[in-house]
Amino acid sequence: MLIAGRTYRDLRAAFGRGAYDQIVRDGPAVAAILQADATQQELVPATALLVGAALAEQELYTDAIAWLEYGLARLPGTASVAEVAGGHWHHRLLADLYLLTGRWDSASGYLDWLARPEQPLDSRLAATRGQAMLAAARGRFDDAHLLVNAAADLARRAHSSALAAMVEADRALIVAAQGRLLEAVRFTEEVAPRLAAPGRAPEQRWANAVAAALLTTMARLLATAGDLMTATRYLIEAGVPVVATGRSYWSAQLDLARGVVWREGGEAERAEPAAIRAVQELDRLGARPAAAVARLEEARLAEARGHLLSARRLYERAWRECAALGLSRETSGIRARLATLGRETDESSESWVVE
Repeated sequence: MLIAGRTYRDLRAAFGRGAYDQIVRDGPAVAAILQADATQQELVPATALLVGAALAEQELYTDAIAWLEYGLARLPGTASVAEVAGGHWHHRLLADLYLLTGRWDSASGYLDWLARPEQPLDSRLAATRGQAMLAAARGRFDDAHLLVNAAADLARRAHSSALAAMVEADRALIVAAQGRLLEAVRFTEEVAPRLAAPGRAPEQRWANAVAAALLTTMARLLATAGDLMTATRYLIEAGVPVVATGRSYWSAQLDLARGVVWREGGEAERAEPAAIRAVQELDRLGARPAAAVARLEEARLAEARGHLLSARRLYERAWRECAALGLSRETSGIRARLATLGRETDESSESWVVE
């Protein structure tokens, strides 16, 4: 019979080896064993956080959030605090998952707390970056630029060139979201090579995720703006960081970028399977903001192929999803397309509006 404390140590060792399947399989039983032993109950929060982190690695985001919330709520004042170094990394992970899954109201309050002066520098930096990207998504660009400047200052204080490069990638994405694509290209040319590289160390995986976000987003926006040459190059360059992350989420983002670039290059039939794969995978993952954007691009593809009624239905669904999240730029763009499609399909241009 295993001793409760021993099973927790085994789980912790498994996490270090990357044996996430083992943690997801055995972790709930270990937590139950620990909970039943009065001398070991204080290890339950640390066990829950191991399970949550393993689920996040497996991209089971909804379950990961539930376990992380459970562990962090029960963490203060227990022996688990020392086991997880205060839980700061897990707090940052939870904030990232809130952003990824579209729980932006939860994310906003959490990021405000993580950005407080009494928090560790790395938590403050991560939170400020998250706040900047959230402000940009909601169209508050003045706030986004102030926040990205604050993040750059925190990165300088951390004396980390990698973190500084990530912040500049954020800046490129914010500028691109404003439509200032020439400036965004200049930032991208400078920082993407510093971030994208083979390697599975945690720091390099993090850098590759930022590079994947930057290159796939820029490929989509540039293709739509008519710069297919640069868009195609970024599409090719995105392959290395996407593979290095090992994440289905970034593979879906690469598929989405392929669909847009091929669509704008006049290869709509080639683009369709990639766009559909992206929508299906992002829906499966529960990545609501990315899925909403992918559905918008699917609608544009249907329109490009002349399937106007299908395009209209897809635009309507994308509008509802983008509006619910507060994606201001996407929402206003869909309104304009729906007004045009309403006329072209002899339907009222107001019928799609959700009260």
